[in-house]
Amino acid sequence: YDSRMVDEKRLEPPPKGVSASLYFKEQCEIRQKELGVAKIDNWQKTILIFTAARTGSTLLMMLLNCGIAPGCVRHPQTGDFQGNPDVFIAGESENFLMKMWRLGEETATFRDSVKNPFYGTHRDNQIPVDQFFQRDNGCYRVLGAKEIQWFGHLQPDMIDVPQTEMAIKYLEFLSKRTWGLKVIFLVRNPEDLAKSAIWRDLKNGAEIAKQHVDFLHEVHALTVINRYYSKSIVQKCGGKKKCHSLDTFLLDFDSLRQGDVKELFSFLGEHYDRNRVLDLLSEKASFPTS
Repeated sequence: YDSRMVDEKRLEPPPKGVSASLYFKEQCEIRQKELGVAKIDNWQKTILIFTAARTGSTLLMMLLNCGIAPGCVRHPQTGDFQGNPDVFIAGESENFLMKMWRLGEETATFRDSVKNPFYGTHRDNQIPVDQFFQRDNGCYRVLGAKEIQWFGHLQPDMIDVPQTEMAIKYLEFLSKRTWGLKVIFLVRNPEDLAKSAIWRDLKNGAEIAKQHVDFLHEVHALTVINRYYSKSIVQKCGGKKKCHSLDTFLLDFDSLRQGDVKELFSFLGEHYDRNRVLDLLSEKASFPTS
């Protein structure tokens, strides 16, 4: 048990011989009952990380899982992190969420026609997405996930709809199925990205890497423009005064590696503990970014 990683006023270490995961779940349920919280109270929030491969997304996932209070506990023998009782940011799910979105998006046109083989299946995408964000009976205060395989899966069915607008529609769908959604776009210098593993072995890897990074910048810029209202965007959104209210943040790889994430934690509404952040960044990564 590493006392640096846990606020002892909020959480005691698991008793000897007790499963850490079960212990955390019980403690979370107790805390939730004590606070009398509910989803409508904005007690919970969802953090989604969208990026490309080799941008430090696993590092960011670990940083958020263990950097948000009360932090992670370490196994007394191995020293490995055992998880955060309040936070669960999941790893990649092979675009599970996007598959669910596309299921509804592609069949919505036929939702009222019993003559169509896809009749009613637009509703099927909501239940698994809700379950994805209600792990362990919703005891976690912060839930989320990261995904790197989303750019290539945003090919629109309608040629005249840009990928950026499809991305906005996808994020809007997720915002309706989550609580307090915070979206992080993680980017890296395209030239450095092209030299890293995976990309350097691809044909036209440098060009594709730049496309991915440019796309992340464009989607983030569009969410910012929409937040502050733009007549041109309103026209594209069918005359609506407000297309969406996505809360997004652009983070670059170099800032992440250097621990320059105070603004990120402020964006997330979480306490920033620089010592904890630097301690976490000193950990050896499972898949070093190179």
